[in-house]
Amino acid sequence: MNLLNDFEQNLDPKNYDNLSHEESVKVFMDLLRDRCDPTMKWEQALQIIKNDERLKVIKGIGEQRRLFKEWINQTKAQERQEQKLRLQKVLSNEYFFRKLMMIDRLERILEKCWRIRKCLIQIPNIIKFSTIL
Repeated sequence: MNLLNDFEQNLDPKNYDNLSHEESVKVFMDLLRDRCDPTMKWEQALQIIKNDERLKVIKGIGEQRRLFKEWINQTKAQERQEQKLRLQKVLSNEYFFRKLMMIDRLERILEKCWRIRKCLIQIPNIIKFSTIL
């Protein structure tokens, strides 16, 4: 029975007594992940999380603020990494490169057509000028 009680206490989300520092940091980071946005300022986040029990696992506002900044940096770095991986996935797609090359060829063809059109527009003026001479 004692093992079962210990197990239930570990599952109890409101049991934050006797946590190690690493566990406290994890609980606090989970709180930030659950309730905050990485674009928030500390004051905005504090207003949102001030009534949450998990805020109290980290003693001291300075430590909370430091962990908040660390969480923001980690979250933004993770978002950048995910975006980079998505871009690599798209760029590695052979279909994407073929379409890109087709667009490039089309742009070159349109540029040539534009030059030819400009020349064709000038032909009547050249003919008029040559008849005057």
